[in-house]
Amino acid sequence: MAEKTTAYITGVNSAVEKLSTSLSPASIEGIREIFDNHAAKFNALKYAVIWAAAIISVSALLNVTAFVLRGL
Repeated sequence: MAEKTTAYITGVNSAVEKLSTSLSPASIEGIREIFDNHAAKFNALKYAVIWAAAIISVSALLNVTAFVLRGL
């Protein structure tokens, strides 16, 4: 997921650079602001997914430990 997000951000960044030559300065600033907002949201999502994976992993380990200890 992180690789796809990075590739998406890189692609959008190159598209913004291409558009910057043909658009007015006001339009460019608006696009950059939107791009920065989306990049921040993608980074927040990436960290949320990492935290969720960590929580699920710890939960799975605790469940296996409880199952093994009950069997003893």
